[in-house]
Amino acid sequence: GLAFMVPAMFNVTIGNIQGGIIDWFVFGTLQGMQTKWYLYLFLGPIFFGLYYVAYSFVIKKFNVMTMGRSYSDFEESEEISNNDKTLGTEDNKVAEDLINGLGGVKNIVDVDNCISRLRIEIKDRALINEDLIKKSKPNGIIIPDNNNVHIVYGGRVTKMRNLVDDYIFATKA
Repeated sequence: GLAFMVPAMFNVTIGNIQGGIIDWFVFGTLQGMQTKWYLYLFLGPIFFGLYYVAYSFVIKKFNVMTMGRSYSDFEESEEISNNDKTLGTEDNKVAEDLINGLGGVKNIVDVDNCISRLRIEIKDRALINEDLIKKSKPNGIIIPDNNNVHIVYGGRVTKMRNLVDDYIFATKA
């Protein structure tokens, strides 16, 4: 809120609520000095410092698990080669436990992911076994409704998605 209030107090007028560098350039510098765009040259670094200090304090003080703060976010398991395919025996066990924890391949409708979560659409919530899912060492398990499960992996989400996809593909083939 301060980042919008302080420029407003100085009558700085540069565009919409996004306030990014494109807005600063298009709606500020290109419009002339009457927009007072030059004040952002001073206010920008000040707010950067405030944001950095405030967020660093909160993250460290309350141990907020952001991506990259857990060493397990980027761990890789040992892999062995088997029939021209690279298969990690530990990875197969993790994928198997995860799929079984989700109620088996037949209970999974769709698998997707975002930057930190594996998002699985399921048929029957009653088949979910969180203890099996926890064997894959997630940062958290969120069940927003009866047909969706979100498993937070942080930076490992892409690897976990690939393990799940490969396991499902191998099971159906």
